[in-house]
Amino acid sequence: DAEAADRLRAAMGGTRAPDAGAPHGPLFGIPMVVKDNIDLAGRLTGMGGPTGRHRAERDAAVVHSLRGAGVTMLGHAAMRELAWDGWDTGGSSGGSAAAVAAGIVPIALGTDTGGSIRIPAALCGVTGLRPTHGIAPMAGITAMTPDLDTVGPLGLCVTDCLLVHEALAGPGEPAPDSVRGQVIGVLAGWQGRVDPAVATAVDDAAHALSDAGARLVPVDLGSAGLTAALAYVLMLIASARLHLTDARHHPGAVDGEVLEQLEQGARIDRDPNLFPRTLALAAAVRQQVRDTLADQHLDAVLGPVTAVPGVPSGAATVQAGDRALPVADALSRYTARASVTGLPAL
Repeated sequence: DAEAADRLRAAMGGTRAPDAGAPHGPLFGIPMVVKDNIDLAGRLTGMGGPTGRHRAERDAAVVHSLRGAGVTMLGHAAMRELAWDGWDTGGSSGGSAAAVAAGIVPIALGTDTGGSIRIPAALCGVTGLRPTHGIAPMAGITAMTPDLDTVGPLGLCVTDCLLVHEALAGPGEPAPDSVRGQVIGVLAGWQGRVDPAVATAVDDAAHALSDAGARLVPVDLGSAGLTAALAYVLMLIASARLHLTDARHHPGAVDGEVLEQLEQGARIDRDPNLFPRTLALAAAVRQQVRDTLADQHLDAVLGPVTAVPGVPSGAATVQAGDRALPVADALSRYTARASVTGLPAL
């Protein structure tokens, strides 16, 4: 709304928006950066490495919409090569999350395939919104896995993200004035499997929701491990199909781990049935989750974003509760469900 936009401008040392009717959009003067896989007209889209680099002839569709709303585009934020991993800041949109957390900009755009908006937001202490899959246009954004890819905002609070989301996708259903009377499922299956600080954060959120009048009920949405495996297979194959040929043209310049993931995707794609079967299983999981939400009349589901609040740089494993987990598993296990189901997640 106008008040939130004025607050954003003030935070960056700007002024209030022009009077109604002036030729400026609702986000007039608010500076923003976008992830380096999102096209800005006339600028190099770097993709975090040599593969997929190109000079954009026109803005991505979402950038065009944001400029129309008055946003001032400053440039690109750093990203992990080809949107793979990048666990030090939580995921490939880590540059966007860090730019907001450091106060460089009040809002940024990222993309989210398996968690690359939400995980960096959690680790950097900001807000990240993965919108419903397909609701915001992806034209002018270099794909990783089209069946999972989304574009969305990172900001200092929920209100800021919703402001930008409306500019990207148009107004949806209005947010409720309060959570009183809403039914919120508390996700089962993570208790005892996360760092104590994460458990405390989720418990605090549950208490706050309950105190505000929401009704909390336990809910089991199935195996988080299954959705993580499905998302990973889809990401491996789709990214290999899109980028492996180009990556092979840059021997020694492409990150070794990223190249191996692309090669692995090509190897498993030799089975012509694997990709369609994985998509079919993902569709079944999607329907099962949606049926559960409808049957229990749930308005939302509460659970952890990551199993740990942070990761030491260069670590291969991290302690979560009483278990040592690979870093990728600790960070992406709980984000994969929204990626596979296409549901929005904050």
